[in-house]
Amino acid sequence: MTVQRKLKVMALAVVLVAATGTVAGAAVPGPKGVIYACRHKNSGAVRVIDTQAGQRCRPSEKSLTWNQRGPQGPIGPRGPQGPAGGLATVYTSAGVANVSGAQYTVVTSLTLPAGRFLITGKGLATNQTAQSVLLACNMYGGTTHLDTSDATLPQSQSIGNVSSTATIPFLATFTQSAAGAVRVECIGAGSAPFPTISIKLTAQTVGTIVN
Repeated sequence: MTVQRKLKVMALAVVLVAATGTVAGAAVPGPKGVIYACRHKNSGAVRVIDTQAGQRCRPSEKSLTWNQRGPQGPIGPRGPQGPAGGLATVYTSAGVANVSGAQYTVVTSLTLPAGRFLITGKGLATNQTAQSVLLACNMYGGTTHLDTSDATLPQSQSIGNVSSTATIPFLATFTQSAAGAVRVECIGAGSAPFPTISIKLTAQTVGTIVN
């Protein structure tokens, strides 16, 4: 058998040893997965040894070591930028206005950047007159109508000077491709004077809107 063929046979034996991790009861691989072997300087023959059992290479051999797992490879290239995450951005606005019966009055307006938003709002209307009043409010994103909220305020009680109140809620999702404003405008129905209303809007950025 030629030296080259011996090397191939011995190399195959070493691969099998590394795969099975056992050689006739020897502790192979050794600590930390290291395999120890000896290569004959003249013939090129390779044999696996158990250093835990005190085996060593002969003077006619050269010691070889390698890891069963193999060394760690180089760090790969940086991947592409992932989608934005983290906490949502919240925008708020608040306003107070005395509405009229002639035209809609803008109570509050909230400027937003381009994006997708969940918009919530809450208004409190107060009637201090001796008559009931119908209040109608609409929320718009640019020219897009987002929500409507109406309320009827009973007349205030003259005894104890007690005003009547009503809550005006708003809820909508809104997507815009460029910066713009969301506004709430209200109008009263009945006779003057009309009620006072305070409204707070909150817009929170969202990732995906599923209708």
